[in-house]
Amino acid sequence: MSDADDAVRVAAAFLSAQAARDVDAARPLASDAFRVVSPGGKQTGLDALFERLRTAYRSLQKLPEAQDVASVDGGWVVYTHGTMVGERSDGTKFDGVRFLDRLVVRDGKVETQQIWNDFGAPR
Repeated sequence: MSDADDAVRVAAAFLSAQAARDVDAARPLASDAFRVVSPGGKQTGLDALFERLRTAYRSLQKLPEAQDVASVDGGWVVYTHGTMVGERSDGTKFDGVRFLDRLVVRDGKVETQQIWNDFGAPR
């Protein structure tokens, strides 16, 4: 298995932990300096990200269609794109919402995550 394959595996496991709202599963996959930029704003640290997910969505599942990986500055960038299905905190259900996540993985840990999607910031 190559380093690129490992980066893709880490990124996929990290996104799965987010979907399951399992911060304990995500913690060993994230660097101590983890930060995220999303339509909902910027968060530093896993606890801030998971709190935002908890307050914005009753449920959220990302259905990846493809992952692309490229080397960058001693690490890997993993792009994952597909669609999302779930329910916002106000009870509004959604599906088929396109997303793209860009995760930087160094030394087997996710350093940064940038998130784009069709509906922007949660209402």
